[in-house]
Amino acid sequence: MKLLDDNELVKLIQQSQNPQKIRKCQEELYHRFAQQVYAKCLVVVKNQHTAQDLSHDIFIKIFLNLNSFKGNAPFGSWVNSITYNHSINYLKKERKLKIAGDVDIIEEEVKTEDDIVELMSREKDFELMEQAILLLKEGDRIILIMKYTDNMSVQEISQKFNIKESATKMRLKRSRTHLHEIMKQLKNEREE
Repeated sequence: MKLLDDNELVKLIQQSQNPQKIRKCQEELYHRFAQQVYAKCLVVVKNQHTAQDLSHDIFIKIFLNLNSFKGNAPFGSWVNSITYNHSINYLKKERKLKIAGDVDIIEEEVKTEDDIVELMSREKDFELMEQAILLLKEGDRIILIMKYTDNMSVQEISQKFNIKESATKMRLKRSRTHLHEIMKQLKNEREE
């Protein structure tokens, strides 16, 4: 089982009639993705118990819907999609998170996208960035993770949030600006 890739494991589950074989394949998929799903949930909700509950719910959802996975894309992308959708729905329901629509005012960009990517890759700033990301508003945090951690396109992010691409670009720009401001503030506090 460990030698099979994710899509092959899913195919085995979809085609097998043997409950033990199905369970072993599910266990293998769980071990491959449990930490990733939990980490994404934790970043979104900032609460360990809630992240654990969401992770549990997400895996139930994944295993109940495996027959709908067509294998046209990597299984990990499908898992990420379910994780984001479930987490965002949780936030909308529990915290009344409202996703912003089109934005009329364009703010001056403090940092370019390339500067943010470079900043994220510098190891010495990783801890600072991690703290800053946790201090961002939930919507800002989610959209930056989608773009820079999971390499989702503007179009894919727009579809997840059900907003126009221009609104997504504006939200990314604002989120990067907020991240930069928080990091600058944290850096100043460290130097004092």
